[in-house]
Amino acid sequence: MHGGSKEPLGAMQAWKNLNTYLALRAVHPRAQTIPAMVNKTLGFRIFIMALEEPSGSRIGRNSELHAPAAIQWLRIAGDEIERLAEEETETWPEGQLWKDRGGSDLCDGARLAFWKSRLRDMGYL
Repeated sequence: MHGGSKEPLGAMQAWKNLNTYLALRAVHPRAQTIPAMVNKTLGFRIFIMALEEPSGSRIGRNSELHAPAAIQWLRIAGDEIERLAEEETETWPEGQLWKDRGGSDLCDGARLAFWKSRLRDMGYL
């Protein structure tokens, strides 16, 4: 992060804080009437970076940085994420771990369950 701490824990906290803010903004009542307030792209991308890439990959080696941010999205915007998964209208490029399980680019209940399973395996849920 530009201008932030170069220490891993400081970077993790700063990234978590930014994502906390974005998730809070995404669930704000006005976000439903002002689409620019919602940043679903970053929310879904956080899950992919934290949970769908192998630990040896360029992105996957930073999963411990991204996982706390993913947890914040689930805590704050979990209802909205659940709703989007049920509607099956969002598509995002799949990470290698999800692809290896036969997953597609569709953000559905199976993908959400995979994310939650990975968070449990990592000790975050």
